[in-house]
Amino acid sequence: MPWAPLGCGSAHEPAASSSEWTVVARNADAALLSVSGTAADDVWLVGADDGAGPLVLHGDGVAWTRDDVAPQGVLWWVQALPDGSVYAAGSAGSVFERHAGTWERLSTPARADATVFGVWSPGAGELYAVGAEQQGRGFLWHSAGGVWSEVPLPTGLPLDEHGAPPGLFKVWGASAADVWVVGDRGVILRGNARQGFARIASGSEEERLFTVHGAADHVIMVGGSANGWALEDGGAGLVDVSPPGAAPLQGVCVSASGELWTVGVAGNVYARAAERSEWRDEFPGVAVQSLHAVWLDPQGGVWAVGGNVLTTALDGGVALHLTP
Repeated sequence: MPWAPLGCGSAHEPAASSSEWTVVARNADAALLSVSGTAADDVWLVGADDGAGPLVLHGDGVAWTRDDVAPQGVLWWVQALPDGSVYAAGSAGSVFERHAGTWERLSTPARADATVFGVWSPGAGELYAVGAEQQGRGFLWHSAGGVWSEVPLPTGLPLDEHGAPPGLFKVWGASAADVWVVGDRGVILRGNARQGFARIASGSEEERLFTVHGAADHVIMVGGSANGWALEDGGAGLVDVSPPGAAPLQGVCVSASGELWTVGVAGNVYARAAERSEWRDEFPGVAVQSLHAVWLDPQGGVWAVGGNVLTTALDGGVALHLTP
């Protein structure tokens, strides 16, 4: 089934709790897994394979154009840069770059059973990519000047029965010199490819951390299994800032001013003002197994994507937009 734009309050879904929330795209055959952009009229959505290759949409929430990136596969993450470059990453160890309107698969240290769950670039052609092999062994890759290398993981990580480190899920940096990585077993890494990465204690080796993002003077990471889990570093070490009673959280984004939004299981959405006040519930009232990612555009709009992402089905894709 091809993607389809829909308005808020469709007969096929319950009404949203706020009239400002709008369902801007659906795809019954492919979950949407990540969203990024440079402006409200320059938004990228990527996701699972609906039979015509990984779903990649570009638009403004009203009109969407589909890009053909690969004949098959799943894309787990996308990052759009101000210079017009776009990076997407996913199954089969793949990282793609869009430049001057053309997508190219980059020559990563690819292994056929590797999945790249997260990719981040500080610009200037530098890239970080994180993920896991099929057996769960995590990896961290770095590219500079088109040359890829595998970054050694720090010692002391929790290992499985085969001696493999946990899978790594997302990477983000405050700068090229200050890069954060999160993953399974509560793993948090901080550093850079040149000077190495150190482990930051999260307080748990049982929970997962799915996504990390930050702005201004703080970084936040979210995850959880039975309940939502959120950790924040405002410069004085990690503090638990989990929304009370939240289900597991999968996506998080911080605006340049410090406004914070997080999304997760059952379509839950929570927001917090820049002054770090109490969380408020922004539940959109749309039936979705889980919202996997959220992005805040410079104009103040909120974009969230998801679908049936808690099983291998990876279908039922939906994209939501909340206008300022």
